[in-house]
Amino acid sequence: MTKNFDHQAAVRQACAKNGIELDGLGPATGRFSHQLEQDLLGYDIVFATARMAIEAAAVGCAVVVCDARGFAGLLNTANMQAWRRMNLGVGVLAKPMTVENLMDAISRFDAGHAAAVSAYFRRVAGDAHFVEEHLRIYSQAMQTDEAPNFDARFLATASWMKRLVS
Repeated sequence: MTKNFDHQAAVRQACAKNGIELDGLGPATGRFSHQLEQDLLGYDIVFATARMAIEAAAVGCAVVVCDARGFAGLLNTANMQAWRRMNLGVGVLAKPMTVENLMDAISRFDAGHAAAVSAYFRRVAGDAHFVEEHLRIYSQAMQTDEAPNFDARFLATASWMKRLVS
């Protein structure tokens, strides 16, 4: 599942070396799904980041977190909470996107870990959690006495960006 082009050759090569049939889905492939939760049921491993990775994990697929920006590895019970805090996005893509890294991640596939990861993401990324988190953030914003100013916004953005690259 991808919106990027640059890493697709490495994913194809790693899959071919492991005898894995690869299907592409997402804006960079020209293939889309209108019933993703159903279509993903036929797959064991998904290569994706961010929301696409979360959706695949919630369905029960093992997820190799990677895209054209970099590589994180196989999502598992040891890293799922930390990576979730970074939305399985650019902040976790600390390694280079290589065929070797992909093959290592594929070799670590574990159906039991995928099931545990799925249960976790169903609990923390479902509708109830989304509404609860949205209300929490909204409540925090409403409790401030200060009107937001541009300097504060720029400082907050810079701080957020620094955490991404740290």
